[in-house]
Amino acid sequence: MAEHKSTVVPLDGSNYATWKVQCKMALIKEDVWSLVDGTEPIPDPTETNKYSKYVLKKNKALAIVVLSVDPKLLYLLGEPEDPKKV
Repeated sequence: MAEHKSTVVPLDGSNYATWKVQCKMALIKEDVWSLVDGTEPIPDPTETNKYSKYVLKKNKALAIVVLSVDPKLLYLLGEPEDPKKV
């Protein structure tokens, strides 16, 4: 079966409602939505294996969100580090 690639129409300021739904679906598909909606707790950094997996998922979620914003609007994000805050 062929892999389906997610395409999120970039947020351009006039299409927030569409972007929000598509971005959420892309995050769900990549199994990182729980980081954005807050249902996945942040593991204790001393639990190295769990924390490393969490950081990878957080970075994946952040990349999905930031890369789905029109480049002309990226300045509004500053230096994004948390997908939930973006």
